[in-house]
Amino acid sequence: MPQPRRISRTATSAPPRRPVGGRRIATDRRQQLIETGLRVFAKHGFSGTTTRQLAKAAGVTEALIFKHFADKNELYAAILEWKASESEADRWFAELEHLLCGGDDAALLRAVYRRIVDRHERDPHFLRLMIYSALEGHPLARRLQDSQGGRLYDFLERFIVARQRAGLFRAGSPAVLVRAILALPVYHVVLRRLFRPSWPAVEPDELIETGADCVLAGLKSAQPGA
Repeated sequence: MPQPRRISRTATSAPPRRPVGGRRIATDRRQQLIETGLRVFAKHGFSGTTTRQLAKAAGVTEALIFKHFADKNELYAAILEWKASESEADRWFAELEHLLCGGDDAALLRAVYRRIVDRHERDPHFLRLMIYSALEGHPLARRLQDSQGGRLYDFLERFIVARQRAGLFRAGSPAVLVRAILALPVYHVVLRRLFRPSWPAVEPDELIETGADCVLAGLKSAQPGA
């Protein structure tokens, strides 16, 4: 009687891992193109950037770019998604909410200023990308502005209205006072990263500490006995 054939365990070994590695390589390549795209778009703008420039900067062929992105619009959108997802905004806004509820207005303004200054210190290309997208009127410009600034504006407006109702802040348009809060750190970043005037240097920590105190004093300056 024939004996049943034994199945070798080697025949049931794990499948080769090349597909997993291939996916990982593809993911790494896509991220490389996104990071390179950020730098190139920040330097030349969307209209002034070609896929040939992108390919040269990344050290790849145009065909490889099109393997990952249908066109430069899709790459541009991926850059915005990447920057939005890495911002850790939820944790930051939770910190701001805690400071708002605790009434520590000086710490709240310092947290806002530090966030703005630190972000652009770490990523100077992003500021240029934001400015280019606005100047060119790119369809994604509004999305970029809303994702970065809209939530912060809404929070600061709510902060100002709450303090006005409590009689702690001067009367005035919340829209104007929000701009007063944001003007200093934004102006500092634009000067430092774009214009670079030959004025005396201001260290970020000094701007954050002194600037927040001065702005807070202005918000309170109309209060009796201040």
